[in-house]
Amino acid sequence: MILRTRKPTGLPSWPILLLAGTEKAGKTYAAAAASASSLIGRTLWVTIGEDAPDEYGAIPGARFEIVEHDGTYRQILGALDECVAELAKDETPGLIVIDSGTRLWNLLSDEAQAVANRRAAAKAARSNRPTPDDDATIGMDLWNTAKQRWDHVMDCLREHQGPSIITARLDLTAVVNDKGDPTKDKTWKVQAHKSLPYDVGAIVELPAPGEAVLTGVRSLRVKNAHTQRRAFPGFTVEALWTEMGLAEAAGTRSHVSATGEQSVDAVRAAVVALLNEIGDLAARLGIPRQQIVNDWADSHPGEAIAETTDIGALELLRDDLAEKVKKGSTDE
Repeated sequence: MILRTRKPTGLPSWPILLLAGTEKAGKTYAAAAASASSLIGRTLWVTIGEDAPDEYGAIPGARFEIVEHDGTYRQILGALDECVAELAKDETPGLIVIDSGTRLWNLLSDEAQAVANRRAAAKAARSNRPTPDDDATIGMDLWNTAKQRWDHVMDCLREHQGPSIITARLDLTAVVNDKGDPTKDKTWKVQAHKSLPYDVGAIVELPAPGEAVLTGVRSLRVKNAHTQRRAFPGFTVEALWTEMGLAEAAGTRSHVSATGEQSVDAVRAAVVALLNEIGDLAARLGIPRQQIVNDWADSHPGEAIAETTDIGALELLRDDLAEKVKKGSTDE
């Protein structure tokens, strides 16, 4: 390996901003109002489990576009990929909004629970026992899959060279002691995957309508950014961007994921196993293998499905086919 280095630019890069708020505290409004900023071009809005923000289009100057999808993880991730590619064509940085991160993690958790329940039902059937009434325990492998899918979404936002906003629910919860028991003390907690506060470049909490607190930001320009929480009277997303120096100049975001790289043999074995599963599911649906090959080539230009190393994409295809098989057996 040849050592490669570069000098730091000294410029701030557009942040992924977390707007975490209580019910009706104004997080969606703040995100929609950000689309009116003269610092950015287009805004693409991906709604997950929330009402579409059509009414917020009446905010003076707001100019966001609502991205349509069917609510499945596969289409949500595909839509985000397309958002990144579309905004990369423009000279002026564009904004991506995900509303909300809480609903996204709920979706991934529900998917893991559904798979765990199907496994438990199949195990009970093999043992001639009744199907369990309660939800099954979600295994670590399923939680790992959910985490990988969450990371796929965050990687999309990291690849994007403009600003991003993720909204999330903020709840006042009891502090847990060392024994795991709740105490009388309370703290504000973001309801999403536990890594979300670490995944973003700035966090603004909205504990009540009209209140905003800057709780963390990676910035040398924002005063006291690394030492204390700070009330932010009259908060707007544009005001935060300006304070971070982004109205003057913005650098390129550079991110290298720590992937825990697998060996070539391990990746190939995983790909072969997934291709076998996909082939079996396609056969059950009456889909010719060549159609799977052609569809993959259409959505992954220049890459044959048999040569891919994108395990995450293969898992999405497998799960999509499995869902269709399940739906078909339910309808019979």
